[in-house]
Amino acid sequence: MKIRLGQERGHVSHGWLEAKHSFSFGSYRDSNWDVFGKMRVLNEDKIAPNSGFPMHPHKNMEIVTIMLSGELHHKDDMGNESALKAGEVQAMSAGTGVVHSEWNPTSEETHLFQMWLFPEKEGLEPSYDQYTPEADDYQVLASNGGNGLKINANAEVIRLRLDADSEWTSSDEFQTYVHIVKGEIIIDGTELKAGDAVALDKESKTIKSLTKTELIIVKM
Repeated sequence: MKIRLGQERGHVSHGWLEAKHSFSFGSYRDSNWDVFGKMRVLNEDKIAPNSGFPMHPHKNMEIVTIMLSGELHHKDDMGNESALKAGEVQAMSAGTGVVHSEWNPTSEETHLFQMWLFPEKEGLEPSYDQYTPEADDYQVLASNGGNGLKINANAEVIRLRLDADSEWTSSDEFQTYVHIVKGEIIIDGTELKAGDAVALDKESKTIKSLTKTELIIVKM
């Protein structure tokens, strides 16, 4: 079990963007947190009104975006153009290469999580999809051919909501990364709060929620 404290994440502020990096990204480097399993990036972004990322390229990466609040407009060179709103999820397979922009055109801040996962195979045809999950406490947001949006990685991206004094147990069959979006938990006697995370390398561990809690879980 490896703890990732939120206060130790990389942090950048560009005025229009406040970002926290759980893994090495851009100018931020942490050799202890370059990758975990198939995870290469987990960024928490807050994008100011009328700003965002202009057109930029990606290649051979599975990209999942989870909207917490606000709105984000997506446009790419595959011909896709759409708006993502709070609660929605986006999956983009960069494959052989894709160029896209992500823009907040509104007067309110946009808050999101974005993760990049290594694909099972490089050189795939790029693709894009988005949807609004059912309002369940356990949501599989993306997976390789299972529930949620399709990604070309043997992984499941899950959003889990727990009431206070509830429990969830990881499987020793998978590498599992658990990021706390809201609330507080305890695992192996360690209390963790929003912004913290735990990386489990095929370990069965029980998480107990101390408050109403929301988690992003990646099983690989």
